[in-house]
Amino acid sequence: MDLAASNGGDLFDGYIDLGETKISAKLLGTVNPANDTWLWAWANPQAGLPETILAPSLALKNLGNTEEIELLTDPGCPNGTAMGHQFSAIAVGSLGAKGYVEFPLGGPNGFLLIDDDRIPDNDSPALLKAMMNIPAAVQSYPVQDHRAAVLGYAHHLDLLAEISDEEVSLVDTQRGGSVVVSFDQKNRFTGLNSTIK
Repeated sequence: MDLAASNGGDLFDGYIDLGETKISAKLLGTVNPANDTWLWAWANPQAGLPETILAPSLALKNLGNTEEIELLTDPGCPNGTAMGHQFSAIAVGSLGAKGYVEFPLGGPNGFLLIDDDRIPDNDSPALLKAMMNIPAAVQSYPVQDHRAAVLGYAHHLDLLAEISDEEVSLVDTQRGGSVVVSFDQKNRFTGLNSTIK
């Protein structure tokens, strides 16, 4: 399979062309447009991509092995486009990438993680990220235990989590402020209140 980006970018060298700008990117996986199936970059050895370009997909495979998440360790899956967006969002959050893009690769569409140092880091306060992302995530993704997901996200954001029966208070010990996330008896998200400084 030819994985040269259709507009002149070269994944073998770790970049894609966006107009007059070359952006550093690494391949997470591809979607076959004929049958909308996902294939992880690590599961496509015939592409011959260097390990540095495969690093994000290998990192998610390792996460899948550690956490026993089959979708991250199986070579591919159906519903490729939808799953590509979900996998890319997971990769951006867990690997600290600057973002991702779905990009034509001369046959399949690639999902590429953007890791270009010229793109500034998102330095929004952690509590603001929590306020924006928690409600969206529990409504958009098939999360079975919302409380566990919130606790994991709090850990990722370096927020202190104060736990009670019906809520979790996320506290920013550096900037001050808190977000209180409420749950029902089945650990489903029911609301969010905040005081941000």
